[in-house]
Amino acid sequence: MLDSVYFKRRASKQSGVTLVELMIVLLILAVLVMLTVPGFDTLIRNNRIYAQVNDFHLSLRRARAEAMSRVSRVTVCAADVSDPNNPNCDTDGKWEEGWIVFVENFGATENASVDTGEEILEIQQPISGGNTLRGST
Repeated sequence: MLDSVYFKRRASKQSGVTLVELMIVLLILAVLVMLTVPGFDTLIRNNRIYAQVNDFHLSLRRARAEAMSRVSRVTVCAADVSDPNNPNCDTDGKWEEGWIVFVENFGATENASVDTGEEILEIQQPISGGNTLRGST
């Protein structure tokens, strides 16, 4: 008998949320999202910059390691990499347009530009996100 009274009382209670409660929860969520989005954008930008600097650093380290192992000159230069079959060093110092790592032929011109027969080790594509990477010389 007690069980049936308990279930009748429980069944008569309403469960769920009202429209006002739902709107308040949605408002709180909207405010939280608005507060976190600028921080997330900064996080993405910082991670992109870190990755781009790391790519450049790895290219320099690779050039150094290859130069030591081959006992020859290995050059890293800012380059126009729009045509990957014919990359050329640029003198404008705009590293954000890409760079190349190549081995200079020993005893050849060693003019810091890709000549026929010189081995290209790496072609780095332009960096993204509107970031720049400039050298002083």
